Amino acid sequence: MEVLLGDPAPGLSLSAFVRGEPVAGVPPGQVSIVAFWSPACPVSRASLPYLTALQAAHPQVAVLAVALGRPDAVRCLVRAQGSAVRYAVAIDASPAPGDVYGPTYQAWFRASYQSGVPKAFIVDRDGRIAWIGPPLRLAKPLAAVAAGSWDLAAVAEAHRDGLAREKVRETRRMHAALTACGRADDLAGGLRVYDETFALHPDLEPRWGSGRLGLLLAMGRTDALAYARWLTAFDAGDGEVLLRVGAALVGALDFAAIRGAPADAARIALALDVLDRAEHAAGPDRAARIAMRIHEALATVLLTAGRSREALARACAARAGAETAGMPAVVLGQLDALVERCLDRPRPPRPCGSAAPASRRRGTGGPEDRPPLTEDS
Repeated sequence: MEVLLGDPAPGLSLSAFVRGEPVAGVPPGQVSIVAFWSPACPVSRASLPYLTALQAAHPQVAVLAVALGRPDAVRCLVRAQGSAVRYAVAIDASPAPGDVYGPTYQAWFRASYQSGVPKAFIVDRDGRIAWIGPPLRLAKPLAAVAAGSWDLAAVAEAHRDGLAREKVRETRRMHAALTACGRADDLAGGLRVYDETFALHPDLEPRWGSGRLGLLLAMGRTDALAYARWLTAFDAGDGEVLLRVGAALVGALDFAAIRGAPADAARIALALDVLDRAEHAAGPDRAARIAMRIHEALATVLLTAGRSREALARACAARAGAETAGMPAVVLGQLDALVERCLDRPRPPRPCGSAAPASRRRGTGGPEDRPPLTEDS
């Protein structure tokens, strides 16, 4: 079931309140903010005191922050924030079997086609969702909703037009089908999902074709590199498509290296070419997160090609960029491991029975098993 701007706010199913008085739902007749956040996300952490400042400016507004993550991490972070958090903070109820996140996430976040926390919902006095977006952009819409000057009808119409224009529903259906194929380890089925979707909606292929490329590479298809070259023609000049294609090639190269397969010279050459073009297209003023991704991908390809000194320089640049961008500790740890590999230090043995990192597993390219948690992921 969809939940869009102008629709009634869903209910709340929460397991525990870490701070503030428990509430059973959005209070009627009152403007409310319901914000979703994760303790692993630096932007989420920055938004917590900002919500306190907003509530101080609008004391009639009710604020509830719903945490996604380990309860112990949530409690620890909220306790460390002290008086910087002066509103209700709750933990979502336990997920249903087969789900990753709980019922409140499903009813609000997933039903409104959101991806990436933190996200905030403004609910007006009539109990309708008036605005959805990053918490750090709440001030203006909140002031208008609180003052009664928010044109919800116009905003809701624009929101629905955007969903149709961006084919958000079609993309969600594709990802759901890919997830089902991934759980069944059905690579051929995943390829059919991509082909059927792109046949009906060819404008989705530039954005999601890198997932299809990943499948072709995982299946050892001889047409994979030709498809990669074809996809690069869709780059709009900002390097985004090039970076996605390069990342798919890097993933295949790294997975092959982990298995001990010989390096594929053609894949290495194409990956280096595509990533070099992505770097030039992005330009010197690119965001730290984009620069980090390019440096990391190039480090992995150069390492596979045996150019360890160049790889080390790129890996160190990626690590520095990640710190500048405020990436979470898990990302910094992965980049530290990449630096160690470039220094030709042996990897510690993986514990018996443990899985390879998710980014290196063969799969269908569908993200629904691991919905993106952070805006900067």
